Amino acid sequence: MKRAFFATLTMLSTSAMAEQPLFHHLATLEYKEIIYGCQMYRLNTPEGSTLLFGHNFNDTGPNAEGSASAGRIEMYSAMYSDPKYRSYSLRGTNELYQPSGNDSYTFMDISVGASSSPDNFMLSQVKNIERAIPYTSGNTQLSMHFYDERDQPTYGKPLPKYLSLCGNSIASFDALTSNRLRINAASHNVTYIKVQYPKFDQPSGFKTSNDLVGEVQLFWNNTDNSAITTRQHKFTRISRAEKLDKPQDQKFVELAKLGINDDRYIDINTDQNPLIPGKEYVYQVQYCDGYDFCDSNTLNAIGKSN
Repeated sequence: MKRAFFATLTMLSTSAMAEQPLFHHLATLEYKEIIYGCQMYRLNTPEGSTLLFGHNFNDTGPNAEGSASAGRIEMYSAMYSDPKYRSYSLRGTNELYQPSGNDSYTFMDISVGASSSPDNFMLSQVKNIERAIPYTSGNTQLSMHFYDERDQPTYGKPLPKYLSLCGNSIASFDALTSNRLRINAASHNVTYIKVQYPKFDQPSGFKTSNDLVGEVQLFWNNTDNSAITTRQHKFTRISRAEKLDKPQDQKFVELAKLGINDDRYIDINTDQNPLIPGKEYVYQVQYCDGYDFCDSNTLNAIGKSN
């Protein structure tokens, strides 16, 4: 027997018109691949998110938040004394297969003096991104361009989808040289950028039911988020997990992605996600944006397959 769900689309137009509060998110990096000699990193950030503003990233003073509050980047370096590896830049782009050019904003740059070896120890450290004064050791310099001396962001536009680490004079990276310089994107505890973004107003009236033949159905009312101009509600993600005594142990699996006006029946009982008769399942509905970032919420409903 198939199991299916259905979403009722009752558009609500008032809640999103109010002033949207800003939420914080730790945007992490995910290494993708080398494109045209550049290391490409996916920035896990909501669409329309920006760097923090109005903050005090000092360790002391009124409302001090600490020097790591804005974010940190951990680098690994093993460039040795090869004269080709002199200069690198970390720039933004919205296309994976189009690394950013010289006209793109530079978030970080590294330079090594022509007559000196790179200071690999200095580069292979965790750096706070809010720092406006360059990190230097000998003729090796690493400069952050996220914030100025007053802790205000020097980049005020929405953050891009990707960051590309490229050499400024040659195609820097290939299969043999990819580890000479890199960002530790695997450790989300030390490499992250704190951002702020408007959160979508969430759907309402979420519930489950069973029809006459025992099919599980989901119902909810969609909320209109068109008033948020920097972020678009592109699709709605439906997920399911087996209901457990400890909610933190529940592992949600994506069942489907719906367009914002999609009200069709969708089969959710497949070989990859089989429903076991008699078991209870927790369903989630999440709004997602153009960066494939889905807002978290506490909107859950219990469904039982009969």
